[in-house]
Amino acid sequence: MPRVQKIIANAGICSRRKAEELIEQGKVSVNGEIITIGAVAHVNDDITVNGKRINQEEKVYLMLNKPAGYVTANSDDFDTKLVADLIDIPERVFPVGRLDKDVSGLLLMTNDGDWGNKIIHPRYKKEKEYIAKCDERIPKDILRQMNGITELKDGKVHARVYCIKHPTYRIVVVAGKHKIVKRIFGHYGFRVKQLKRVRVGPYKLGNLKVGEYEFIKP
Repeated sequence: MPRVQKIIANAGICSRRKAEELIEQGKVSVNGEIITIGAVAHVNDDITVNGKRINQEEKVYLMLNKPAGYVTANSDDFDTKLVADLIDIPERVFPVGRLDKDVSGLLLMTNDGDWGNKIIHPRYKKEKEYIAKCDERIPKDILRQMNGITELKDGKVHARVYCIKHPTYRIVVVAGKHKIVKRIFGHYGFRVKQLKRVRVGPYKLGNLKVGEYEFIKP
């Protein structure tokens, strides 16, 4: 039988680590009994988190072509447009990683916490590919410098950068650091005006239209 924290993560409630914290805080019960770390359960047991029974839904995996202007979240305290508003399925899915509000393109969504973690955790080294439109043309000598290791304030990052047609460039990175693409270009003195993600690991955006989504296989 699986451990309860794995069941909670797979149900899309939270990450496995957060589930462990909730168990340690006495906020998780199985069939009416408060459990401790290491407890296991059947998937059809009555599992509650913070007093609410979790729904162990069928696993769902999809990719969304996120429009710019949408927030990568399922809920928000402000009157903003959310990526969750674009998904019309009975299962509750959450974004895998994030895209900034002004960034468009490929966003993976699921209710499988383990799968989502394998996509975004640095140790799995999933490549992310973007199309960046800059404020001006980048000279060839600087493009050569960008192809390799860039020393940022919070560490070194490796990137591959290709010119599509000045001032539009394709950049491939592995690091999942905050605003990493904009920061790489900014390090060399260039501002990204538009940014679109077109690939995450083996998943490619392809011809998926803006605002639409499709189911994928894990």
